Amino acid sequence: MKKSPLLTSLRAAKGDWQRFQTHYPALRRAYEQHLNQPLRAEVQAMARQDQQLAFTHLLKLSKRAKERFLREKFAPHSARQIAKLTRMLREQGYPGEQLIGNGSWMARILSHHNSISVAHTQADTLYQQLQPALLSALQRGELAPAEYATFDDWYVASKSDGREEAYGYLKPLTEQELPLANARRARIGLRSVDLRNQLVTIQEQTGLNLLLDGTFWVKGRILVVPKR
Repeated sequence: MKKSPLLTSLRAAKGDWQRFQTHYPALRRAYEQHLNQPLRAEVQAMARQDQQLAFTHLLKLSKRAKERFLREKFAPHSARQIAKLTRMLREQGYPGEQLIGNGSWMARILSHHNSISVAHTQADTLYQQLQPALLSALQRGELAPAEYATFDDWYVASKSDGREEAYGYLKPLTEQELPLANARRARIGLRSVDLRNQLVTIQEQTGLNLLLDGTFWVKGRILVVPKR
């Protein structure tokens, strides 16, 4: 808020800005009290564990060593992470922005699980078993559609060994894939690829940030190509 050019006029109104700064600590405390702090701490610890193992994997020098590490270390670790998430979903709900104030930690864990290897994803049953609970959490507003799409995109891409793209984040969509991609988007409450790309144009023309889905991977338009 202190740096955003869109709020220049707010900061220039000294009285209002100073009143806001005075009230901010109380507002922040009220927000933090609204969150499930024990659940937040648990998920944050899980995310740190994932990142540590991912970093260790990067340090492995050979392809064979990397594959062995993923198979013998990361896959069992990821299964334990999914077991924890299953418990959370059953007892408290999906640990996303609504419950813990962060929408990336658990999504990153699920993305890691869905991208360990093609063989792992093709044999995996844990993610599919989670689907009903994840979609219920999405309907309750605990899981953002864009968050779901990020880790589901990894699942589709990995299971198909890169031959299929689900939402247009990891690779350009083909013209043949576009109708199914739009159907997947509609199912979880995301706008169509064409509408999203129109909004990218509006962003470029106005300088507004419309916080469009998938911008971690695709900063601009989602590309659609004749074939891959």
